[in-house]
Amino acid sequence: MTPPKILPPHYFALSLVLIIGIGVLEAGRLLPAPWQYLGVLPVLIGVLLAVQGSRQFAQAGTNIIPFTESSALVTAGVFAYSRNPMYTGMVLALAGTALIMNGFYSWLV
Repeated sequence: MTPPKILPPHYFALSLVLIIGIGVLEAGRLLPAPWQYLGVLPVLIGVLLAVQGSRQFAQAGTNIIPFTESSALVTAGVFAYSRNPMYTGMVLALAGTALIMNGFYSWLV
C-alpha cells in the first residue's frame, strides 16, 4: 500500500500554524500573565518524545512512514510506555502551544 500524500507531520504543522494564528488574533485570555508559559513544558516533552521515537525507529532500521511495511517491531525505550510516542509527542506539543497562546479558540484546533 502506498502512503497517503498528507502525513501526520503535515497535519501537525497545519494545526500548529492554526493555533498560533488564532492565538495571535484572539483578544481574550484564559490565564493570568505568567501562567501560560507553563505550556513550554509540554512542548519540550512532546518534541523529546517525537525525536526519541524517530531515533529508535532509525536505530532499528525500520520505516517511519505510516501505512508502509515495517521491518522491525520496536518495543524498548519510549515504545515501552506508549504505542506511538511520536503522535503523543505531537499532541503534547500542540497542547503546550495552545497553552502558550492562552486563548479559548486555540484549544478548538
